[in-house]
Amino acid sequence: FVVVGAFHWIGAIATYRAWPRRWLSFVARALLALSGAFLVVVGLSPANLKPYPHVLGAMVGLVALNLAMIALAGAIGAARRWLGGMALVAGTAGLLGFALLVSGTGPPGATERLADYPGAVMVIVLGVYLLVAAVSEGRRRLHAGAR
Repeated sequence: FVVVGAFHWIGAIATYRAWPRRWLSFVARALLALSGAFLVVVGLSPANLKPYPHVLGAMVGLVALNLAMIALAGAIGAARRWLGGMALVAGTAGLLGFALLVSGTGPPGATERLADYPGAVMVIVLGVYLLVAAVSEGRRRLHAGAR
């Protein structure tokens, strides 16, 4: 949790130049960084030893992660509709899982994973997308310079 949270935080900051210069993009990255910070809290506070910081970290982290995905969907949806659509589905599914988790509806382990996994997978998808885009741009520049 500590390492994943640190990567959320670092990724939100390090990818600044890749996102549209819109306030919604800033909000999304701020929420992603916030979710990463609270994932670190979860990792440093095992539920059996420090239940209150663990639960607080999980609650804030899950809400921030899923709201970040929804905000990213709005920020990139016009330029990359498919990617924005995936982010919107991930954030919405995660918030649904969170609502089921806090309401006590459904199996706790399953609802906790539904609250977390779609956003976590979407972070990976976004990272791979940005990496592929950067490599493609580098190749394009390399080939343009060789002509």
